[in-house]
Amino acid sequence: MHVTLIAAGSRGDVQPLVALGRGLQSAGFTARIVALETFRSLVQKEGLEFAPMGGDPLRFIEETGIRSMRSGRNIVNFLRRHRRVVEAVYGRLLGNIWEALEDTDAVAFGTLTIMAYPLADARGIPRLAVPLQPITRSRAYPSLTVPQTWSRFGGA
Repeated sequence: MHVTLIAAGSRGDVQPLVALGRGLQSAGFTARIVALETFRSLVQKEGLEFAPMGGDPLRFIEETGIRSMRSGRNIVNFLRRHRRVVEAVYGRLLGNIWEALEDTDAVAFGTLTIMAYPLADARGIPRLAVPLQPITRSRAYPSLTVPQTWSRFGGA
């Protein structure tokens, strides 16, 4: 059985899926990691297949001025202003993930690669989300995906 694991983000997002891939491989599965080119050597030195997700995050940051987001600027305005660049990068990522799923039997993806969900469905491939952090709220912590200010609408 061939399993594709999709990771986006930093090494902290990729490394756990590499460990999962190694575990799958030791159990007799074939594991492929789809990640940014930056992580090719990390994946391959562990004996796993690598498929490039594409995109150069540093170039993207420079092209879009995304660093300005840290200054508290509105994300909607940012996306409007840089729509073409964002669409082009996102389109390449989706295309590369689509290709990586061509000969796989199952797919697992992290929080930042939720776009794999509809792609796996379109290919008829079983899929599993493997978030590295809790994505639902608890009594102790708010949800990472829903702003805490929304807690008056049912938050803990």
